[in-house]
Amino acid sequence: MKMMRKMKQLLLALAALNSSTAKHNLHFSTVLGIILCLLPGESIGENNVPLLFHGHLIAFYACVISTVFTFTGSFTALMIGDDSKTSRFCALYSSVAMASTLSSLVYVLLV
Repeated sequence: MKMMRKMKQLLLALAALNSSTAKHNLHFSTVLGIILCLLPGESIGENNVPLLFHGHLIAFYACVISTVFTFTGSFTALMIGDDSKTSRFCALYSSVAMASTLSSLVYVLLV
């Protein structure tokens, strides 16, 4: 019984963070998308790849796809607007995608 109360409190805390997390993820993905478009790049085949990702084409694609997933998940969570399981899942989904975006950026910067 005590464990159930703790789980319920944890879920309520996550529901409160749902909206603010989704807003932060939405802002992050929008700004990162604009920055990726404005970075100077080079043409590789038919693709324009930023110089930051020179030699790391797969990491660039992973970063772009994860940014799109972050935007989509956070936008969906904000459009649903309530504290349903679907909204919480979308906020969690966008947070995981944001972590993936950051990990691909860290990989490019450190390698």
